[in-house]
Amino acid sequence: MNSNQILLGELNAAVSQFRGVYAAWAREKKIPYHELLVLYRLWEAGQCSQKEICDLYLLPKQTVHNIILRYRKQGYLEMLSSLSPGREKRFRFTPSGRNYAAKIMEPLSKKEEEVIQELGEEAVRSMANLTRRFGELLQEKLPTGGEEL
Repeated sequence: MNSNQILLGELNAAVSQFRGVYAAWAREKKIPYHELLVLYRLWEAGQCSQKEICDLYLLPKQTVHNIILRYRKQGYLEMLSSLSPGREKRFRFTPSGRNYAAKIMEPLSKKEEEVIQELGEEAVRSMANLTRRFGELLQEKLPTGGEEL
C-alpha cells in the first residue's frame, strides 16, 4: 500500500467517524440520520428550500421531500410563500417546530462549540475548508451520471 492509499484510508476513516457520531446522536434522539441533517440545515439557516438541503448533503430529493412533508403535517414547518418563487419552496420552523428542533439541536450545538474551543477556531476553519475543497475536487474527478470508469 502506498502512502497516498494510507492517507486516503485515514481520511475516509475520519469522515466515517464524523458521520457515525452524528448518526449515533440521531439514534439517541430517536430520529433517522437524514432527518438530523434536515433539522441541522434549518436550524443553522433559519429557512431553506428542499433543493438547498439536497445539494448541501447530496441527499435524494424524495428523502428530503418526505421529511419536509412529515414535518409540515406535524406542524413543525411552514412554507414561506412570499420567498418561494416558482417551484422552489422555502421552509422555516413554526414555533412548535423550533421547540422540537431545540431539544435536539441545542445540546448538539453546545457539544460542537466545546469541540471548537478545544481544537481552536483556526484549526476547525482550516479543516472545514480543506475537507470542502477535497470533496469538490473529488466530485469533479469521479465519474457520475453514466460515465464509464
